[in-house]
Parts: sequence; structure tokens; C-alpha cells
Amino acid sequence: MREAKEDIRYQDYDIPKRCFVVPFLSAVHLNETVYEEALNFKPWRWMIPENQAIFSFLALFAPFGGGARFCPGAELARLQIALFLHYFITTFRLWNQLKEDRMSFFPSARLVNGFQIQLRRIPDDDRK
Repeated sequence: MREAKEDIRYQDYDIPKRCFVVPFLSAVHLNETVYEEALNFKPWRWMIPENQAIFSFLALFAPFGGGARFCPGAELARLQIALFLHYFITTFRLWNQLKEDRMSFFPSARLVNGFQIQLRRIPDDDRK
């Protein structure tokens, strides 16, 4: 949600100052000029190379939108990440960065070189 800081004219719309704008994010996937048969259920459309280029530029994947239709696997994903991090942190030490890296914030926050590291396993006797 964004608040207009001044009166804005966008295409055929007048957005008054202090008005809140809420984007309908999942509508990105319904654009017939971007995706052929966008209104039909075709989850494999993102496997098409041409669509992958569009998708990476938009950096937005929200087929379920938010609210009541939020991704049904979101809680499971959070649990899996927590379990992975616990195992990872309690099993490995001595991280050596193999290649210099830097952050990029377009189209989304990521490490340019993928943060390549070398790990050493903690011996079972030393793990708590």
C-alpha cells in the first residue's frame, strides 16, 4: 500500500494527495498482452523461455495475491526454512568466502555471485 504525497494524474486516473493506493498484485499474471491465454489455468507458462525473461524483469510472482488467497504453502515454507537453518548452523562452522560478492537490489535483493562459501562440518563430538 502506498500513500500519494501529492495530487497525481496517472493515465486516466486522478489520485488525490493522501489517498492510499493498493496494487492488485496477482493481476500481473492476468495480462493478455504479456501471457497468452492469461485467464486460463496454465501454471507451466513460466517454463516458457520468453515468459521467464518477462518474469525476471517484473520480479513479482504473486499468483495467489494476498489476504484469503495467500499462498497455501507459506507456513510450510517458513517451517522448512527454520528447520534447515537450525541444522545448518548447528552442523557447520568455519565459513570461508570463496569469491568476492556484492548486493544487487534490482530486480530484487540478491547477491550477484551467489555468495559462494566453503564449509567445514563440526565433528559430532563437538556439537551441542
